Amino acid sequence: QHAGVVSIGEPAPLPEELYRHNWTAVVETTQALERKRARAVHRTFTEVGFARAPIPERTWAALSTYYYNNRHAAQREDWDDLGTSMAFVNWWESQTRLIPMPLRWKERWHRELMPTVAAWAGDVQLQATAFYGMRVYADAS
Repeated sequence: QHAGVVSIGEPAPLPEELYRHNWTAVVETTQALERKRARAVHRTFTEVGFARAPIPERTWAALSTYYYNNRHAAQREDWDDLGTSMAFVNWWESQTRLIPMPLRWKERWHRELMPTVAAWAGDVQLQATAFYGMRVYADAS
């Protein structure tokens, strides 16, 4: 029931020049683009942009079990396909890893979490978009 996606081996190392790149300028550009994009969105959620809310016990149990059973399968999250044009996660200072999930679990968790997120957003109609997996941050992040 809680089978996961297992990657075999590690991805090739990233080129060293990506770590030496001037990421400050990239982060500033990304922030400017995201601020521009955010101005087009009607904000209906909390003033600080987050809130704690209970989720169904069944969903929490499934998420926790999936993490526990698959935490060993976390793989380096590849951001190098964006090149040096965008920066959404500070992977060059503290590498993130991702525990991939089967599509059926992503769909189930979208469906089960949607009512809580919709209520937080002001009871608006939401559309499921991206659910990549469980991101794992290193101790230094």
